Amino acid sequence: MSKQKETTKKGTVKQLTPKVTKLDQKDLETIQQFLGKLQELRGHISEAAIQQQTGLAAFAETHASFQKFQGEIEFKYGKIQIDVSTGAYTEVQDEPKEMQEDGADTKD
Repeated sequence: MSKQKETTKKGTVKQLTPKVTKLDQKDLETIQQFLGKLQELRGHISEAAIQQQTGLAAFAETHASFQKFQGEIEFKYGKIQIDVSTGAYTEVQDEPKEMQEDGADTKD
């Protein structure tokens, strides 16, 4: 707070200090509790954001490794469809170019 100045009738300058009053103790404690809770929540949000970024980075790394491994599997076994619960697989036949271009399914 800044101090105010007042000139008296005699021409001297007198420093005025604003009157300080206080909140009720209960109101002050309530404000302090709210501010404390908000600060705590900011901390949780920060932690969650960091965990999210860490999780996203780990997911991207794992996904890239999995894609690389899929390429190795395709090189080793060819194009296959895998039942991941049993390990059994069937070969996937390439569609003729005509079917790929017009999107028609002639199996029916």
